[in-house]
Amino acid sequence: MNHDYNAEAGIDALIERRTVSDASGKQQELEDLWAVSEQRDRERRRRENRALWYEFHMRLHETHARNSKEHEVKALTLLEDPETNGFVGSA
Repeated sequence: MNHDYNAEAGIDALIERRTVSDASGKQQELEDLWAVSEQRDRERRRRENRALWYEFHMRLHETHARNSKEHEVKALTLLEDPETNGFVGSA
């Protein structure tokens, strides 16, 4: 009977070790999957932010280009019209 008890205890210990080992492996697998998911999410956010920054800088460029053209026209008007007092506007 003692021999059967030792055999069962050994089997129980083996099952417990395998259960812990499997749980540890599953935990690592879940952590690896989470890390990959997190990396994909960071890359997606980075692409979205780059697109938004690109849009911002292009709008700013367009605004500066428009203002530059307006100032160029005003400067040329000052050169061409000696009667202009420095303010060249539409008012």
